[in-house]
Amino acid sequence: MKSGKIVGVLRRVGSLVFTTLIAACLWPQGAGAGNVTLMTNVADNSLWSGGANWQGGVAPVANDALFFATNINGLARTLTNDLATGTTFNGITFSNNAIAYTLAGNSLVLGGNIQNNSAYTQTINLAASSTASRTMDGGVIQYNGPITITNSSAAAHLDHTSGTLIIGGSVLLGGEHRCGVVLDRWHHDIVFGKQLFCTYSRPE
Repeated sequence: MKSGKIVGVLRRVGSLVFTTLIAACLWPQGAGAGNVTLMTNVADNSLWSGGANWQGGVAPVANDALFFATNINGLARTLTNDLATGTTFNGITFSNNAIAYTLAGNSLVLGGNIQNNSAYTQTINLAASSTASRTMDGGVIQYNGPITITNSSAAAHLDHTSGTLIIGGSVLLGGEHRCGVVLDRWHHDIVFGKQLFCTYSRPE
């Protein structure tokens, strides 16, 4: 092969490699690997499945982290999770400019923590479960839905270190932690609206 042909082949190969690298960088990451932020002008239906309600025009999918920020539509304060029951989300964050929201609808699995960075009370009325200990921190969080945390290999905790966490529903903690020990971990400004209970008997 002549040198000119060799150079031409090398150029084409180099161009192909470069194009492949660019495509790899621009290609969307695996589903459910990103952060999904609520739009600032949510439709009146306020459904989680509505792509138009989320920045980028795409509704959240499993393993996304959800962010709720400001919303100029005052009618859309109750946001309804109409996605598949038991979908896992890698955390819920209310941004510092978020208005007061109420999250309702189908149950979900918490793959991360809940953080309220806003100055408003954030109300959660949907059921949640997790197979790992979780933290709910920040401003005021009113959790009215049932919470189930199970961890067969370690103690199950629902921890809280800042802000105010108001439990209006039931909390079911599995694992090896006894109720009395779990209660010792709670911050003083947690208010219980219903009984905290475990999957085993409280020690005498």
